[in-house]
Amino acid sequence: MKAITLMTLGLFIIFGDSCTMDKKDDNCPRPGYGVLKVSNTSANTAQKILIDGTNYGSLDPSKTVSYSLPAGVHTLQSVSLTGGSMSNQDTVIIAACKTEARDCR
Repeated sequence: MKAITLMTLGLFIIFGDSCTMDKKDDNCPRPGYGVLKVSNTSANTAQKILIDGTNYGSLDPSKTVSYSLPAGVHTLQSVSLTGGSMSNQDTVIIAACKTEARDCR
């Protein structure tokens, strides 16, 4: 019995405890960050994308882009560049290693 217990302990020491191994999430750009996926569902209106007041560029109609952001609360604003002067604002909560999706039109 002692031989089996010692052998089990030896295997545990060699291979480690698989229950404590962290599995990397493929959606995790880096620890403490998540992904905001923004889709422009409009057929003809380009959008300027502002996150927390910072311009992240424009998004053409029917296109999608992903942004790596620190976990927490962020403000997403889309401003129409063509086809009108609409502006939409949304509060987005980004969780670490998760993807949050939003559509703009």
